[in-house]
Amino acid sequence: MVCVFGNDRHVLTPAMITGVYDVSIEVLVIGIGVDGALACPEDVKRSIRDQGIARVEPRRTPEVELQDLLGENASPQRRP
Repeated sequence: MVCVFGNDRHVLTPAMITGVYDVSIEVLVIGIGVDGALACPEDVKRSIRDQGIARVEPRRTPEVELQDLLGENASPQRRP
């Protein structure tokens, strides 16, 4: 899991996708953060599909999961 805080938008690259190609999966869900701070460009999704994973689903991390991860009193910096 990668946690990204702040205003920077990070971009996923094909080289960052590891450990999923030797496993038989049909759908890869990619967590892109609560605010969608991690971009998953079409060329990355195409590269994953070319490796045999039929469906790629970039999804925002639900707020509840972030609170569970950081603790109930945590308050990460958030974009306005």
